[in-house]
Amino acid sequence: DDFIRYYNTERIHSALDYRTPAEAAARHRALHAA
Repeated sequence: DDFIRYYNTERIHSALDYRTPAEAAARHRALHAA
């Protein structure tokens, strides 16, 4: 669905420090990598 793709990969979120959910997830994985 186009909206879900937009929401997760393009739309910034104030709750995520103005990152997209995809960016926030990638940052989380990088910070918590074993």
